[in-house]
Amino acid sequence: MVADRGELGRVTVRLLLSATGDLSELQLVRPAADPLLTQSVVFAVKQSSFPIPPTGATRSDRTFLVTYIYN
Repeated sequence: MVADRGELGRVTVRLLLSATGDLSELQLVRPAADPLLTQSVVFAVKQSSFPIPPTGATRSDRTFLVTYIYN
């Protein structure tokens, strides 16, 4: 299914990093219409490396909402 502006799909996830930069939580906020695209994004996020947050970073500071857009 082709979305607006030639997009193949969008997937939005919420990430929580630990104090050491590891992925602590991954929440699917908005899946793509294509389940394989959604699965690919979740897999890619789980395989990613993230920077170590600054010392004293709060849970809120270590939480990110990311939208992946595929064209």
